[in-house]
Amino acid sequence: YQRRVHGERLLTRLYYYIQRHFTYEEQLMELNGLEELPGHHELHTAFKSRRRKMFSEWSNGTLDDSGLNHAIAFLTHWLMNHIRGEDRNLIPRCTITLEEPADDASFGNSSFASPRSTYYAEV
Repeated sequence: YQRRVHGERLLTRLYYYIQRHFTYEEQLMELNGLEELPGHHELHTAFKSRRRKMFSEWSNGTLDDSGLNHAIAFLTHWLMNHIRGEDRNLIPRCTITLEEPADDASFGNSSFASPRSTYYAEV
């Protein structure tokens, strides 16, 4: 049971970080007029689709502990490689900047939408 709760917390935190990161990044690219935005957005969309499938499997109980570990490792690995690769190449060309949103004080709080909510599954 504790592993399941811990897994839920990790997936929830990762979910909200990814949402915030992708939104910020795409806004920054648009603001700077980077022509790679449509392709970069497609990378984000494909990743979100894969993530949504994993979260769906987790929420309906078909993802066991091993699958949960794999999902967290995959999501983390993909995101880190994305930031270290594609995102790092964009930084020098972003002359106009935005203030990156700070972590919400209630991050991970039970008042946040549960990953099992409709919103979570659709985003």
